[in-house]
Amino acid sequence: MRYLTFGDSGLRVSELALGTMRLPHQHGRATAESRAIFEAFAGAGGNFIDTADAYGEAELLTRELVGAERERMVIGTKVHPAASRG
Repeated sequence: MRYLTFGDSGLRVSELALGTMRLPHQHGRATAESRAIFEAFAGAGGNFIDTADAYGEAELLTRELVGAERERMVIGTKVHPAASRG
């Protein structure tokens, strides 16, 4: 995996990001397929995860999948005002 430095911060992020919008889940819980996708990404050295509140359960799914790996992951999330209103 190749990495880029995020601005002048010194933070290194993988060139590839794992997008969570379409990760499979069931009742807000990770499926075996979503776990396999995450493990392949992390195993290849990926550390940049994209999520958003507008993706439904994606932020909860991200928290579940990342778990103990949180300190090495960079999570980019977005907030959409309409989705935040509930």
